[in-house]
Amino acid sequence: MQNKKNWNACGGTYSAHAREPFTQFVSRTSSQSNCMLVSPSQVAILSLFHIYIFYTRKIDNLAKNSTFIMQMLENFQYMFDTIDKAILNALRWDAKAPLQTIAKKIHVPLSTVHHRVKRFEKLKIITRYETKLDFVQLERPIQAFVLIDAMNMLPSGKKVLQQDLMEQLKQIDGVEEAFIITGAADLMVRVRVKDLDEMNELITVKMRKIDGIGSTQSMMVMKESAHKPVI
Repeated sequence: MQNKKNWNACGGTYSAHAREPFTQFVSRTSSQSNCMLVSPSQVAILSLFHIYIFYTRKIDNLAKNSTFIMQMLENFQYMFDTIDKAILNALRWDAKAPLQTIAKKIHVPLSTVHHRVKRFEKLKIITRYETKLDFVQLERPIQAFVLIDAMNMLPSGKKVLQQDLMEQLKQIDGVEEAFIITGAADLMVRVRVKDLDEMNELITVKMRKIDGIGSTQSMMVMKESAHKPVI
């Protein structure tokens, strides 16, 4: 009796008794519907499933639980192609850009851009969408990077952890980002203020209140180039 259990993917249906190889079926249906179910690196995984289906005759169980295959594929490392990179670069430059505009710019169907963006969001490749602000109009035109030396131990004998210092620095108004770095300094922060008086108070007063902060070196940003995101 012919097994009628089928496996659905990207608008196509695959039968256990089809003459077409499983990997060829997936590639064909993915291409037709622009759903990009698999990447080149995942074809090898699918090949193993193809062998499993035809040599162990377990298509019934796989058909009943096809989500098992999908979960394995999604957990497998995603391989980027040139279209993926073009879409991500466009969104990094303008997170509010219409998908139709991106599709026309990189010469692919709108459905391709839509499906891939949804996949990036599902895989947490895109974690959030940000807005670039004009800080001159917000009256915070001065930007600087501050290098910080951290103490290893307080006079009381308490050990100083750089992770704790970074978290405390992030709480200071005017500090936009904080980093633990290698090199001569231990930490670096990026700050943005309205004038030099506010900069002086931030560094000499607010930062100095944190136990474990040693010497600092500030570097004012004179001019900032246009951001050109490239993946």
